[in-house]
Amino acid sequence: IFKPKAAEFEKESTWFQFTKLMEENLRQQAELLRRNNEKRETINRLRLKLEQIKSENKILQLQKCLYCSKVGVKRNHSQNSRSIGLFLGKFFNGGCS
Repeated sequence: IFKPKAAEFEKESTWFQFTKLMEENLRQQAELLRRNNEKRETINRLRLKLEQIKSENKILQLQKCLYCSKVGVKRNHSQNSRSIGLFLGKFFNGGCS
């Protein structure tokens, strides 16, 4: 025996389940969009921080190179002065330094 009310109830129940699943799907998609945006913002902040650190590192390397070259010039100058002094001392003092 066909029961129209039971068939109607089943149809409404199926439609209700379908709409609930659609709502849940939309909620999950919205959550994924929110998470993706948060991750994108975090990645951008980290990229900017990385660029800042790279720039600071380049500056420090340049400062180090300048310092090393100045120290190298001072060392070369002092070594040259000592060598010249030893040579002149030997020449003028009869070889004693």
